[in-house]
Amino acid sequence: MKTFSATAIFALVCFLTVSACSQTARVAGAGTQTADSLAFRIRSLTEEPWRLNPRLQRLPAQPANYDWLKDTATVKKNSSANIIGYRIQIFSSTNYYDAVRVRDEAAARFSVPVYLDHEVPFYKIRVGNFRDKDRADDLKETAKALGYPDAWIVQITIEEQE
Repeated sequence: MKTFSATAIFALVCFLTVSACSQTARVAGAGTQTADSLAFRIRSLTEEPWRLNPRLQRLPAQPANYDWLKDTATVKKNSSANIIGYRIQIFSSTNYYDAVRVRDEAAARFSVPVYLDHEVPFYKIRVGNFRDKDRADDLKETAKALGYPDAWIVQITIEEQE
């Protein structure tokens, strides 16, 4: 009895395998193309008018006229000069959102410009533009009085308005 069931299972597996292969062959046979039709499809794709052959492209005899572009492009004159100066750093963090929050608070408290500088991986909040260190030291003491106990002076390139 065991040999009969094993033989029956083996025959069933063989039958299913053969029938699956024949269906695959029929589907593949219905969709297959001859070598001539395949070559025709490839040839027609390469000869479509939307395809450009780089060898057939010709450069214009004269370059295009782009004078109209000069009129639309405006050169912004730099109204500030970059010099070495001082700022007061009041905060540093790797979290951008904390830095933005502190920057907004500092902008409300100080009457001088507040900058958010990113020096990987830190976001630094710096205040003021000073040419001399004495004025920067005065603002540092003000920052400490306003609740920024770790405020310190940094030497950096600043913008001086002309």
